[in-house]
Amino acid sequence: MLKKYRIKLLSRLRTPLQSDTIFGHICWGIKYIFGKEKLIQFLADMEKEPLIKISSAFPENHLPKPILPSPKRDDIRKLAKELAGEARNDQEALFVGLSKLKKIRKRKYIPVCLWKDLRESMDEISLLKGLAKDEQEKEPSMKQIIHPHNTISREKSTVLEEGGLYFEREWWMDPESSLDLYVWFKDEDVKHIWDTVWKEYIEPSGFGKDKSTGAGQIQISEENFDQSIFHLENANSWMSLSLLGFHKFPSCDVFYSPILKFGKLGEDYAVSSPTGGAVNPFKKPLIMLNPGSVFKTKEPPKGELLKDVHRDSSIRHYGYGLFLPFYLKE
Repeated sequence: MLKKYRIKLLSRLRTPLQSDTIFGHICWGIKYIFGKEKLIQFLADMEKEPLIKISSAFPENHLPKPILPSPKRDDIRKLAKELAGEARNDQEALFVGLSKLKKIRKRKYIPVCLWKDLRESMDEISLLKGLAKDEQEKEPSMKQIIHPHNTISREKSTVLEEGGLYFEREWWMDPESSLDLYVWFKDEDVKHIWDTVWKEYIEPSGFGKDKSTGAGQIQISEENFDQSIFHLENANSWMSLSLLGFHKFPSCDVFYSPILKFGKLGEDYAVSSPTGGAVNPFKKPLIMLNPGSVFKTKEPPKGELLKDVHRDSSIRHYGYGLFLPFYLKE
């Protein structure tokens, strides 16, 4: 059962809406609304098979830019000259075209309509051509603001010499803009849990860091969408929409962007220990794969609900993935 949700930011956001963090909020909501035993059973069932697959949130009507095999240098040079337009000579055309390509290749997202056009036969060159057609289209993104802060010594009432200056990141979005989130549910019962947690826990209290001071205020609504993008006959590759985690890396060709995650426990466990010992809210560092990672295989990998991520053996980290099929040209 596939669903699409539209998310509106009502305030600043201090924690990005990534698949693993969203799942963590769902787990806390289950504990507070349905009880601890329900959460324990939910996680036990999730270890056997995914009951829910969550994407990260992307700008409205956009998907992550797929990470594809690098094209040959001659093909890049040829495309650069095509994009250059009028130029006095080949050298100038190559310079102008490569400058345009540099900007295009830095883009993090692609329009859903472009994905639909290319998914039956895709490679890096066709993707770059598609992105270059509309040079006026702005890269959708949330505005990131970095705030400097001082740590004041209680003894001297001055800024600490070491560690006194630190920076915090927060994200803002245009009031008219929104984010897309895709979710797969095993059945209606799991969807009921999801809807209840958002309505009774996440929306009232907020999402992520500093929600007690007004950050992370969001609204979520379900909307209809074209589910055909999740189905394609003769697909030979899959693009991840989630942060993926594996104990054992898949045995297939993978084109990916890694991220080092420093997970942190929230709510009760941020100030108390699950086992009653010393407080340690920090998970072990994890290497995960960013959305847009591509797996060249007939069946997509599942990802995992990761174990051994904290000194408390009961703690888990969400690494399951939601995938889009496509055909990668040789």
